[in-house]
Amino acid sequence: MAEKKKPMEDDPIYLLMKGIKCQNCMDTNVAIMLHGPDRCVDCSAQKRQWSSAAIQLQQCVQMRLEKKQLVDKQALSLARVLTHFNVAAPLQLKFIIHYWKTEARLAKGTIALLRDEWVLPIGSLRNPPYGAYWINSAEQFRDWSRPYRAQAITQLVTLYRLQRQWYPRLYGQADFDFLNHINDELKEAMK
Repeated sequence: MAEKKKPMEDDPIYLLMKGIKCQNCMDTNVAIMLHGPDRCVDCSAQKRQWSSAAIQLQQCVQMRLEKKQLVDKQALSLARVLTHFNVAAPLQLKFIIHYWKTEARLAKGTIALLRDEWVLPIGSLRNPPYGAYWINSAEQFRDWSRPYRAQAITQLVTLYRLQRQWYPRLYGQADFDFLNHINDELKEAMK
């Protein structure tokens, strides 16, 4: 008879499941029901105190439901777990891949969905241990966003230099107001 495999002692989701008070909502007051997300009946009756991450998730889900936007169950499941992880102790990608039975590309895509479409403050580490976490402060947001801002600025500078050098020759125009053009595109993209 095969020996039953013991959970890994360093498995953060296993440890999280042992420590949460409500299995229904993962201590977020957002339960995943057959009809979709809903408030956790057990926790709502107890009038529990919620973490700021749990409150942000509650507000996000409520807003998406009011706007009749899709609330993907797998994305919501990951978001509920991420409310318990921070920059000092992120949820490593290998555990997301294991528990959500997915591959790295799709796991990163779900994190991007939570950040880009759900507009949740989900940070991710670009260096080992390659984890994801809930951003809990302005300082953490600045630290997380710094490489993204630098990458965007570098790409815009490269585009500007190439356009300044080659645009007039390629399109037969003597002048192109790059900064105003980019400014208009950014305003349009942020609507």
